Amino acid sequence: MPQIAIIGRQNVGKSTLFNALIGQRKSIVYDRPGVTRDLVTAHVPWGEGRWTLTDFPGFEEASALTDDELSRMAVEKAMQCLEDYHLLVWVVAREGLSPFEEKLAQRLRTMGDKVWLAVNRVDDSVHEAEAAEMYRLGFGDVFFISALNRRGIKQLRESICARFKAKAPAVLHTLPPDTLKLAIIGKPNSGKSTLFNRLTQKEKALVSDIAGTTRDTIEDLFSFQGKHVLLTDTAGMRRRRSIDDLVEKFSVERALGAVKESEVVIMLVDPYEGFDKQNKNILQLALDETKPLVMAINKSDLLQKDPERRNRLEQQIKFLQKQFWSFPVFFISALDGKRSIKPLEEAFKLKEIAEKKVGTPELNRIFDNIKQNPIIETQRVKIHYITQAFPKRHFIVFGNRSTVTPSIERYIRNQLQKRLGWEKLPVTIEIRDKITHKKE
Repeated sequence: MPQIAIIGRQNVGKSTLFNALIGQRKSIVYDRPGVTRDLVTAHVPWGEGRWTLTDFPGFEEASALTDDELSRMAVEKAMQCLEDYHLLVWVVAREGLSPFEEKLAQRLRTMGDKVWLAVNRVDDSVHEAEAAEMYRLGFGDVFFISALNRRGIKQLRESICARFKAKAPAVLHTLPPDTLKLAIIGKPNSGKSTLFNRLTQKEKALVSDIAGTTRDTIEDLFSFQGKHVLLTDTAGMRRRRSIDDLVEKFSVERALGAVKESEVVIMLVDPYEGFDKQNKNILQLALDETKPLVMAINKSDLLQKDPERRNRLEQQIKFLQKQFWSFPVFFISALDGKRSIKPLEEAFKLKEIAEKKVGTPELNRIFDNIKQNPIIETQRVKIHYITQAFPKRHFIVFGNRSTVTPSIERYIRNQLQKRLGWEKLPVTIEIRDKITHKKE
């Protein structure tokens, strides 16, 4: 599979070009240097094949990044893997090159025809005449584009297709049918990127002790025990009112989108943060979306020396499972890999359970037994029938009132989970009056 990278200095429009080429807003675009830190990847079905397109963090002189440790780490890491790509699209701005870019050009010229030059912000023929001086850099393939206005994007895409047409395998333009769409979620600095790198066996996500390191959602498609996994690393989720940085707001919105698109989520928890309000909010998010969830308590290597904390965590988990649902839990170490594949193995099991289809006759038989319980009858609640809203495990219960006590609602939910074999899956209940169809 051809690997194509979009590279260049900070704030020249790389992420805008990346989004234009893949046809969706996947990489965060914001008029501030250093927004992209990770290698943001998309698998694109162009022409007769499928390619991997990667948006790189912005390159810059190390001396210019002394006040930004994360950006410096991102640049160093990205520069080390240029040789791994089949084609480098180097993006520069029409207005001219910086001294750093002049030096970068010398290095890139040694890579031959695997480097193409894309001169951005060329909005018309006048700009194109101004940008013609970029030919002096000595690259054989030069494209004049406007990533923002989509000028020249079609030509660039067609040129990429033509270059790899003979080499590109004839494959389906969709993910393999057995692919598990899995997202790693959690609070900032819980170890999500470390786990992502561990599971994919790649150093793709930037890892740092600084909270908020991951901004974009990062994906990787890999094989595991003969099956395929599309794994997404998301930005750390903080309480919305605690976020005053616009880029972080974009990051969290992307993380929420990744949860909606996933089939299963791994929620990573730092044992020294515990189950505060935000971790409960993340659990609630999974419940609202009825997303199967595997909880992974990270840093189990440290907990071995702190049995009291582990016991306290186990008690808190039991309480949360009663409050939410009986989600599976594993104690892992993303850093050294101990038990780190257990959540992944469990995720496949949850997907299989979640794909179980429940026919209307079976559902009605189950519900007939549930509604005859004395708990319901003694409170003068009459329940007539139930329907399931697909594709979620969301049930609408019609009865003689639009509200019931929490204990009845919890009883119905628990019985449905038990009788359907969905104890490990989140289920939601909605009560409606049969006459008015009014929601609770």
